[in-house]
Amino acid sequence: MNSNDNSDPGERMLPSSREIEMVVLGAMLLEPQTIGSLVMARLTDKHFDYAVHQILFCEMTAFFREHSCLDLITLTQRLKDRELLEPIGGPAYLSDLISFVPMNRDIEKYVDNIADRHRL
Repeated sequence: MNSNDNSDPGERMLPSSREIEMVVLGAMLLEPQTIGSLVMARLTDKHFDYAVHQILFCEMTAFFREHSCLDLITLTQRLKDRELLEPIGGPAYLSDLISFVPMNRDIEKYVDNIADRHRL
């Protein structure tokens, strides 16, 4: 065990994965009605280990709940209006999220991975 590790030795955490979080957020953008609803039912912002992803999840879910639609353009504008676009990495980072989504879109396993890290 690392001497800087203050966690309980009996507590097991799966390693965090920036890429897994990106897949889930990107899938929410691509299919907000189906995947967005699934993700919002299973995860909260606290499940995301990266602050940028916590911000994105909060903004995405809030927009979805207010307008029941979400896409790259509307999210970009919302983040810009709230002066959050550049702090999260700009439009390029949002595009990167979409590029991380696998072709088969078996997103549930990625959602499970994120949820499981906080259950162990």
